Amino acid sequence: MQFDAWRISVFEEENLNKGTFTWSVMEFFLKLLGRICRKMALPLSIGSSHLGKKAGTAESPSALLRVVEKWKEAWRGDEVRESKEFLLPVAVDDRKNPEDWILVSVTS
Repeated sequence: MQFDAWRISVFEEENLNKGTFTWSVMEFFLKLLGRICRKMALPLSIGSSHLGKKAGTAESPSALLRVVEKWKEAWRGDEVRESKEFLLPVAVDDRKNPEDWILVSVTS
């Protein structure tokens, strides 16, 4: 499977068929969902799993903000501000490759 520059390898597709959901597969579908929301002009924005990992492991909101402020392309702050809802998968374990995630919904 391929979407823009994002690709899912045959190995990852096989794991997905077996019920294993890896970080890269999740990121692929998050990017696809984000594109769908933009094309359909939905008031919804989707955060990346990278942001969710940082949010889940940050010591404090200010520590997370210091990290996110330095991001240029991975963070679309203007898109999030214009949305009525922001969805973010947040890692709840502190592993190199998190396995436990929750989906956080922030509405305005």
